[in-house]
Amino acid sequence: MKRIVALFALLFVCHQGIAQLYDAEGSRVFDMSQKSTRMEKFVWSIDSSQLSYQSGEKKYYYSVTSFALDEGGVINMKALDLNDDTVVVRFSPQQKMLEYYLREFGLRYYFDKVTRPKPEEDETAVADITPKPDSVLVAEQIARDTMIYDEADVMPEYPGGKSEMMSYLMKNQRYPPKAKKEGIKGFVQVNAVVEKDGTVKYCDVRKDPGGGLAEEAIRLVKSMKWTPGYKSDEAVRVRMPVTVSFMPK
Repeated sequence: MKRIVALFALLFVCHQGIAQLYDAEGSRVFDMSQKSTRMEKFVWSIDSSQLSYQSGEKKYYYSVTSFALDEGGVINMKALDLNDDTVVVRFSPQQKMLEYYLREFGLRYYFDKVTRPKPEEDETAVADITPKPDSVLVAEQIARDTMIYDEADVMPEYPGGKSEMMSYLMKNQRYPPKAKKEGIKGFVQVNAVVEKDGTVKYCDVRKDPGGGLAEEAIRLVKSMKWTPGYKSDEAVRVRMPVTVSFMPK
């Protein structure tokens, strides 16, 4: 039986590839270490190669290193967080629950809704030539307009390249007084969404040394103007990683 389950899990992963398997939304978190419950809205996105967790404006990514499905339909994963620490995740879509472990630290997330995104259409399938209602066409246009890509045919670029971008960030940064007073320095890693017109309206911090550096990094990145990314000759919104250095002399 275990061999059959293992084979099924392997086929399941191969069939899905890197497709998104589940979106799970909830509002209750139980801290297994502190034996306490807190209320906050969150979303977990789960696939066979990457996990993401979002609460408010903060979003975290985890790279999956192992993926298995047990006999009860529970997905068991190991993943690396942004500090390259290994976390263990157990997700049960049937029970609408996810358990997260980092060494002795453990959290249990309870979901109000678990959904499976529709797979992308097979390009070899026969095209549906049935005319679509205007409402459907409008909905599809909205979906395209709000889509954020991690890759594009032509990726966004800061005018002049990386050296000009680093020069801009250094020249325009305002070192936070708190960080200066406490001697805090380092690098802030930001995920920025470059819009179709090259502006940056949304971004989240992946690594924050503290002292107000993250807030200043967000201000800097949002003040930038990029050459936008393109997919199929159409400008699209693309998520770009940006590292802002705070290393005073």
